[in-house]
Amino acid sequence: MPNHRRAISQRTPWLALATALLALLLLAGCAGVYVDPGASPARVRVQLDMTPDRSLLPVDGGEASRVTSWEWGLYLVASDGRLLPLAPESKERLRGIPAERLVMDTVFLVPAGRQRLRLLVEGYVLVRLRMGATPYDVALLQEDLELDLAPGQEVTISRAKTGR
Repeated sequence: MPNHRRAISQRTPWLALATALLALLLLAGCAGVYVDPGASPARVRVQLDMTPDRSLLPVDGGEASRVTSWEWGLYLVASDGRLLPLAPESKERLRGIPAERLVMDTVFLVPAGRQRLRLLVEGYVLVRLRMGATPYDVALLQEDLELDLAPGQEVTISRAKTGR
């Protein structure tokens, strides 16, 4: 019986540490990493219709995944060049979206005033070559927008594109 208690007491610090680490990761993942849009934000509606171009894949015999993964977002460009993510009003997922074609209609909350925004969209597939897998872009969109937004104003941006 004493050996059993010793084994439990030796595991307890590790269990507590693992639980604390898991809680910290969950809090970090749920914490708002988006720009605070202020009390009366503008709304920028982004409508996308993106189609991948699989002819951009390497022809050296690698095996490509069948589904395209998409990552996209609307960002505020800071004066130092950093990209600060803007929050989707609907809280929808913007990364790791598996779809052959990306069709989105998403409203982002943006601070009112003169803003420089960047729309980034990337579609990629994983190609297995020898020992590992490498992501290859099959769709890409990067566009900067200069907008002067009034509080409560809604602006719509529509983009359709195939490939890069």
